[in-house]
Amino acid sequence: MATAQATAQTRELAAKPTWFGGTKAAVAYARLVGTPVDLVIIRAGRTPPIWYAAPWLYYMEWYRGYPAAVAARPRIPVGNTISVRFATPGAVDRFLSAHPGSHAIFLLEYELPGGTFPRWAHRQSLGTLRKFGYCATREIRFPYTGHLTVLVRTPRCLHGTGRSSRRVRSKLLNVMSQAS
Repeated sequence: MATAQATAQTRELAAKPTWFGGTKAAVAYARLVGTPVDLVIIRAGRTPPIWYAAPWLYYMEWYRGYPAAVAARPRIPVGNTISVRFATPGAVDRFLSAHPGSHAIFLLEYELPGGTFPRWAHRQSLGTLRKFGYCATREIRFPYTGHLTVLVRTPRCLHGTGRSSRRVRSKLLNVMSQAS
């Protein structure tokens, strides 16, 4: 009886969303559409921000439970990932300068304590990255985690004429549902 009760409690915990639980799906999406020359910026809004890179790096480098379509895709290297409190020019300038050939950035912005997503910090991140020639092309919300925004370098964006657009793809949902 005790074993049945423990099993039921374990199943109940597994079904509930957890804080930062969407990181696995965010990394899966980055692996599906990204390349090894792409960049990752994790905006944690907390200190020290490096602590909040650990879940991303785990799922990018060491996790082995992805469906075949995700597992077959290349990883974005650890050296192409930075974690910052806020994505200001001073926080990302050296990192972006060190990777001049990168076509895309995966910007993962975690929710703040209390489950709030600061739109002002998101706008600041997008404004900063626009100055470096990157425009948002996709934004995906992960409950209890935050938002993953894909930004692509374009000449229009570099000259300030590019426009951001929101487009959510269902490809990730299809692949991740196969893993369940």
